[in-house]
Amino acid sequence: MAVDKYLPALFLAAACGCDDASLLATRRLPKQTEAPCEVKQVLVFRHCVRSTPEEIGSVKDGFDFAQNYTDLPLPAWNTPENWCTHQGAKIMKYIGEQLSEKLTTCDSANNVKVISDTVNRDGTTALALLRGLSHVNETFAYSVNYDPLLFNSYEPDAGKALCEEPSDADKVKESQDALSQIPMPMGVGLASEPNLTRYEEVLKEMQDIIGIGPAGPWVDLASIPVTVSDKGKLTGAPGLLKVFSQNLLYSFASDIPYSHASKEQRYAFIAWQYWYRAVMAPAVKLAFQSACHVASVLEALSDPAPGLHIYAAHDGNLDALSSLLDISWTAPPFPSNDLPTPPGSAVLLTRHSSGAVSSEFLYPVFDGTDEAPIRIVSATPSSVQLKALKQAFAAKLESYDGSSCLAACEAYLKEKGSR
Repeated sequence: MAVDKYLPALFLAAACGCDDASLLATRRLPKQTEAPCEVKQVLVFRHCVRSTPEEIGSVKDGFDFAQNYTDLPLPAWNTPENWCTHQGAKIMKYIGEQLSEKLTTCDSANNVKVISDTVNRDGTTALALLRGLSHVNETFAYSVNYDPLLFNSYEPDAGKALCEEPSDADKVKESQDALSQIPMPMGVGLASEPNLTRYEEVLKEMQDIIGIGPAGPWVDLASIPVTVSDKGKLTGAPGLLKVFSQNLLYSFASDIPYSHASKEQRYAFIAWQYWYRAVMAPAVKLAFQSACHVASVLEALSDPAPGLHIYAAHDGNLDALSSLLDISWTAPPFPSNDLPTPPGSAVLLTRHSSGAVSSEFLYPVFDGTDEAPIRIVSATPSSVQLKALKQAFAAKLESYDGSSCLAACEAYLKEKGSR
């Protein structure tokens, strides 16, 4: 397959069997005057499709496990909790293969840098991407750098924290404010004044898919007020809808039989996960959690040397890029009321020789196979000057009184670069 190495994006949109014809055709973007070895590209991936935990916390007193709310067996993930599913890892390898065919930057292992969290699903994601990137007729010359401090600056998976965690009071207040402003998905409306008829319909629809467990009918959960307590706990059914929406979509993506839910239902219900994150992962938490990661991304874009940086990260890191750099995206057929970050998706930033940075969003459209079609869409804004991104980042952190956190991150990155 011939590849136009002067395309500013890594991917050509693939046909996915969806209704939006504008995204089905192969998308060729205007050619640039710069050579492929003059650009720097950064891809921040959310990890693979993963298994889900069985313990979910209490929605109704005494019922702390997902199995309490369904009469169906939970998906047979055949992997430990929160690890990549078998097909989830294969999808990431396939994405790596597509990268290998359509790279803009110089196609050499010497120009590719991969950085991963030490969490298992991220390490598996990084390795799967590299296996896809490697050519069968070439020596495998890639490596992964593990740096957990970049992915959580105040509570890393390993190592000493660089930043202080924001106060519980700040996090709770932002979550409570978000709950009062962000409507619940699927037409349910604001938590303070929900459309109870629609809310019961949504709960009944989930109940019809997964059945009734020992905790009782889902429709009864509509009577539990949806609030964020002073301890930061979300009450009511939305957290439960988030858990089972993941089970529905991730089992489908992994080709694991689970329920009679249609493809359309699986995509519709995942909106509850994105809504949950919009409320329960407030901007102040994301800012301090991902400060070092965003600083690393901007450092990579500032490096005049060409190449490709890949981060194997988490949905919170993608959320933070959106919040701290003022970029956003939609990803049909995933619901777009709140920011979609499906497994295997990535924010793609390309620095051109002019100093402009184009922003795009790459994601798989799950179809039950290990070659899920890959789409790429322009983010908003689609292009911005690197200087403006740096200013937005510094201003956001300063607004959260995070200047000392930023200084710690920059010192850490400088020390790493001097080794």
